[in-house]
Amino acid sequence: MSKKLLTTPVEYLREALRYEPATGFLYWRKRPVSHFKSARDCKAWNTRYADICAGATRPDGYAAIRLAGKTYKAARLAWALYTGEWPAGIIDHINGVKDDDRIENLRDVPHKMNSRNMTRYRRNTSGITGVYKKSENWVAQIGSGENYTYLGYFRNFDDAVVARRTAEKERGFTSRHGTAR
Repeated sequence: MSKKLLTTPVEYLREALRYEPATGFLYWRKRPVSHFKSARDCKAWNTRYADICAGATRPDGYAAIRLAGKTYKAARLAWALYTGEWPAGIIDHINGVKDDDRIENLRDVPHKMNSRNMTRYRRNTSGITGVYKKSENWVAQIGSGENYTYLGYFRNFDDAVVARRTAEKERGFTSRHGTAR
C-alpha cells in the first residue's frame, strides 16, 4: 500500500489546524462534528482546545501533534498545511533547532541530503566529523553506511581536516554539518 494512502488528507488537516508560517506555531481550529463520534464530543473538544497552540515537545526535541489516531511531527504537518502536499522526504530544520517550524527553516529533502546537515556525534573524539586517529596517522573519510570514501591517511591532523572540509564542499554538505551540538 502506498505511503500516501496511509496519511491523513491535507483537507482534514486544514479543518483541524491553522499554521502560522512566520512563527512556526500550529493552532487547533474549531473542528467540525465529522471529526468526532458525537456532537457532544465535538462541543467538549472545541470548548477546551479551539484556538489553543497544538502539540507538545517530545523528549527528542521535536514538536509533535496527535491527530486522527496518529502522532505527527509538527514540521511535517506545517509543510503539508503550507504547501498543500505531504513532504516526499524528510523535513530538515535548516538551522538545526528541532522545534523551530517556521517555513523558512524547513526543507523537504531526501535522507541523504538531510544527513549532510547533521551535527557532530557525541562520541566523536577528534572534534572533526570524518577524521579519526589510527595508529600514528590521522584518517579522513566521508560518506555514510557502507558508502565511505577514504580521503587518505595523514601524519598531520590539519591536513586530514583540510581533506575532509574540501570533500564536504564538493559533495554539498552544509556549513552546519559536523558542528558541535
